[in-house]
Amino acid sequence: MDKQLVSIGEAATVLGVSKDTIRRLIRTGALRAVPIARRVMVPMSEIDRACAQGLSGQVK
Repeated sequence: MDKQLVSIGEAATVLGVSKDTIRRLIRTGALRAVPIARRVMVPMSEIDRACAQGLSGQVK
């Protein structure tokens, strides 16, 4: 089964940025996230969109 939601750490690894960068992108609305219990998860569709828009590889 493919993962549809990933943690902030996993999203950072996939995009090649820091967890702080992922948190900033979520806070500014550039990346959508889903709160689940006490965790914040990022949909893989958002990771794909971020890659297509060139958000990956930003300065850590």
